[in-house]
Amino acid sequence: MFSGAVRAVFRKKKGFGFVKILHWLLLVLFSAAAALARLRLLAVGFDADGLPVPMDLNTMVLPAVLVVAAVIAVIMARRYPAQRELCGSMDLYFAFDRSTLAVLLMVLGSFALIGSAVCSLVFSLRTTLTMILSVFLAVGAVCLLYATTALRRKAEFPGVALLVPVCAMVLALILFYREHATDPILRHYYVETLALAALTVLLLLWVAALIFGRSLAVQAAGETLNFPVLLYDVLLGVTAATAIYLFPVLSRFEMRLPQMVKLSFVMCLRYLPYTLLIAAGTALVGWLLFYKLPMACTLVLPGAWCLAITFLMEKALHHYMPKPEEGEEQWYDET
Repeated sequence: MFSGAVRAVFRKKKGFGFVKILHWLLLVLFSAAAALARLRLLAVGFDADGLPVPMDLNTMVLPAVLVVAAVIAVIMARRYPAQRELCGSMDLYFAFDRSTLAVLLMVLGSFALIGSAVCSLVFSLRTTLTMILSVFLAVGAVCLLYATTALRRKAEFPGVALLVPVCAMVLALILFYREHATDPILRHYYVETLALAALTVLLLLWVAALIFGRSLAVQAAGETLNFPVLLYDVLLGVTAATAIYLFPVLSRFEMRLPQMVKLSFVMCLRYLPYTLLIAAGTALVGWLLFYKLPMACTLVLPGAWCLAITFLMEKALHHYMPKPEEGEEQWYDET
């Protein structure tokens, strides 16, 4: 039915999908394992002076996880040489010759690296390590701009050009962490950031499962709408409404995931006018950005809309905040 060339393209796309799913699964598994190992290390892996306990199991787990992840990555790269062709073309991820957003993100990333290099020179102590890091960041920015230009023109370029900015950011992260690892304020934000990332991944997986199930229900029903399709539509709507309050609840309260989901669901019903207004406004902002406004507005409009949402969200969250005790300052909005 199909020619050999067409079948080869189908096999390539199918193989690319499998490789991409496998890479995402390994990334999620090793990220979760590393996060748990790090939390365990922060809890019991340091002595009274704030230094890691030598030859302790909690101290050795995290390096072991990272080493295993690196070994598996190397084995996958060497064991399946045919997959390098599938993952080598960036056009399978982003159409740089047609996507203005992809080019914009790459250029913004380059200027962010340049800004980081300048800040490192101006606001940090001018040690040898700081000078090397600044130069490394600047070189990474140049490599990223070079790769962006090559991808835009569909020209070939060495893959190491994309590795340089990644190594520069990893080095900057390691140096920053070494300097601020014992800061109790930042330690609190580490846990909250990991919880935010995990919640985002779980929410995306749940939405993807609903969309996949709805597509199967639509294929089974044909042109007529049946109860499973309507059920999936309702679940998607409830998920979107609950997600509006889920992340503000995470940032304001300390509770388990089922409790956060329950409270967010109750809030989306209790403050239904707020929910409808925020959902309609978010949909309008997305429609304007994709179809009407220039791409540069993505730097301003989403942030302005999120700022407007906070005024409604504060009024909703205020009713769930504990009342301050006598003499205690109430730091959140009273209105």
